[in-house]
Amino acid sequence: MTETASSREVGAARIGLLVAEVLVLVVAYFLIPLEGSLAFRLLAYGLGLALVVFVVARQMRRHLASRDNEVRIDSLALAIVMSVLLFALAYYAVSTAESGEFSGLSTRVDALYYSLTVATTTGFGDVSAQSQLARALVSAQLVFNMLIVATAVPLLTRTVKERRAAR
Repeated sequence: MTETASSREVGAARIGLLVAEVLVLVVAYFLIPLEGSLAFRLLAYGLGLALVVFVVARQMRRHLASRDNEVRIDSLALAIVMSVLLFALAYYAVSTAESGEFSGLSTRVDALYYSLTVATTTGFGDVSAQSQLARALVSAQLVFNMLIVATAVPLLTRTVKERRAAR
């Protein structure tokens, strides 16, 4: 087997693992129960948060142990997905706990859609934060987005330079 074929297999396995991790997180997002008593919602949110912390810790270990920029890009991609899902879960929890927190947000799909529009700074205006708590959450996501961009740009630039030098 050639080095190129071996590296392709490793790359395919890496992408497969990333896709599987994203699918698990998306399924967990839709299955975490946030209806019912406050104690049950807090427990469910805590378990969901524990899952996110576990995946983040795992990715951080992979990130720190690797000199491979592609593994680091995978870690960054997973962090972005997790942040979008975690903020979506928070938006949905706040919206269902108290009416009037958000306009146009009543389902998990609405919350995910809104989190994605905030993450991409698209802002269609069909969903908006109405209360101080909702605006604070959106502000936190915007700050997180800036940190991700500050991390992503140098990492992607370095990876492109290394690939060009390898040619």
